[in-house]
Amino acid sequence: MFITVICFTEKGSIVAKRIKDELKDDKVACFMKSKRAKPCSEDIKLLLEDEGIDGLVERCFQSEDAIIFVGAMGIAVRKIAPFVISKAEDPAVIVMDELSRNVIPILSGHIGGANELSIKLSKLFDANPVITTATDINESFAVDTWAKNKRITIKNTSAIKNVSAKVLNEEELKIGIVPDIIFTEDKRALYEKCDDPEILKLKVKRYMIGVGCKRDKDPSEFSEFIDRWLDRLLIPIDDVASIASVDIKKDEVCIDEWARKHDIPFVIFTADELKKAEGDFTSSDFVCEKLGVDNVCERAAVCSGMFYDGIYGKLILKKIAENGMTLAVAMRMM
Repeated sequence: MFITVICFTEKGSIVAKRIKDELKDDKVACFMKSKRAKPCSEDIKLLLEDEGIDGLVERCFQSEDAIIFVGAMGIAVRKIAPFVISKAEDPAVIVMDELSRNVIPILSGHIGGANELSIKLSKLFDANPVITTATDINESFAVDTWAKNKRITIKNTSAIKNVSAKVLNEEELKIGIVPDIIFTEDKRALYEKCDDPEILKLKVKRYMIGVGCKRDKDPSEFSEFIDRWLDRLLIPIDDVASIASVDIKKDEVCIDEWARKHDIPFVIFTADELKKAEGDFTSSDFVCEKLGVDNVCERAAVCSGMFYDGIYGKLILKKIAENGMTLAVAMRMM
């Protein structure tokens, strides 16, 4: 996840620094807004006057997966209010007090992942997670959380409440697949163009991209390479579940930027995890010597299926190499 942490006091900066240290698998940037106190670490950047907290929050709503405020909830609510759009678009927003006693998700609890991240933080800090969403406190199935974790697009978020109401009332859910996954109330034929607002329509993101690249590859060149091949394959960007590579590439700016631009998870695997993939892969002795596995892009694409569905994907585009970049595409088998 791409996460921004905002704090206001020296004590708050200590909490922010610990969040950054604990969430090692995420991209965490920390900022402090204060004219009196100083941050506890160089990892905490002081907000520039020309942007300020309002500018930072607006930017985060456009590019980040989550915003964590370390401070009062009132400040957080006032600062995010002008930028809230919908549960399908807003990032996760969480508030922690500066003594890290409470972790409170206040926006995008399910689709944005605020509840899940809050519970993770509460365990790391031995804090109290203040969860208020009905399905969670009743330990019931939350269709939007399930869809997010499975990389399934919700076509009409307004219908989520209908499914949740049935779950909370312990009523039966009926499911049809013609051709999208559709939760329905009756047995009539269902089609993708169904305009019944009571029916929740879900569409699986079917494709998984595996990539490799030389260190410090130019982001614009990398983006053009990926986008061009997706166009050739007639794969729309909203049908891509993930982009994946080996863990040594986890800090590559070009992959990070492409993933952030398209709001697509950047999934990483160890060399040992990639080796376990089953299939006929393009082998390279040079890659094996450098990375400990004979192929990165093909194996990463296939392994991404395990990440979402517990089964390997099917390779549909074998390794394409161009100017120090590689690409492969797999399809989910769920």
